[in-house]
Amino acid sequence: MKFYQPPLLRNSWSKYPDPFVPSVRHFFQRNDGRIEAYLSQRTPRYYFADEITRGDRICISAFTLIELTITLALIICVASISIPVMLNTSQPYVVSEARKLQTICWALAQEAIAQNKQISLNIDQKNNLYSWPEQTIKLSPKVKFGVIPGTLGPPSSPKKEITNATTFAENKIIFYPDGRISPGSAYVVDAARQIMYAVTVSVASVSYVRLYRYANNRWQQYS
Repeated sequence: MKFYQPPLLRNSWSKYPDPFVPSVRHFFQRNDGRIEAYLSQRTPRYYFADEITRGDRICISAFTLIELTITLALIICVASISIPVMLNTSQPYVVSEARKLQTICWALAQEAIAQNKQISLNIDQKNNLYSWPEQTIKLSPKVKFGVIPGTLGPPSSPKKEITNATTFAENKIIFYPDGRISPGSAYVVDAARQIMYAVTVSVASVSYVRLYRYANNRWQQYS
């Protein structure tokens, strides 16, 4: 950007006070369509080129209304996206507990094959814990077994409304020595019932433990 330095006027004072800086007086003189500004101070003032306009006054450049409107709109868009994410602090806890249950199911399935014996994992919805003969694990205080009201399931083929936090028979996941796992689903949610994940075992000759996330009113496989 070009700069304009008005010449310094010594020993001269204008009868017009400076409208922008009260301690400085300016003298304006029109000469061939140009404005020459003379300062009464020893230290000269520098003006941007776009500050010098036609007429007998100096216009200080600033943001236009459209620029301020666009900036404000961008701030609102960023805030609308970032604020819900920052406030949604339960998301990592629900994901962690669902992932942990999936990992334990895989480990117990391998243990049942290696030891050639049947292993049962019991789910206690009331106390928000699950256990097997060697260990008992309690869910995080921000997570519990439950469902979002009105959600359809199971995740692989949602057709009926889910009414129970687990669909495993007698709330037990059974791991057989031949590698099979009893079919069903276990659902975990946050305290506000706004975030939900599901650990499912489908009905098949080869059992797979899958993790699903419920978002935008539909199930999505989570990996």
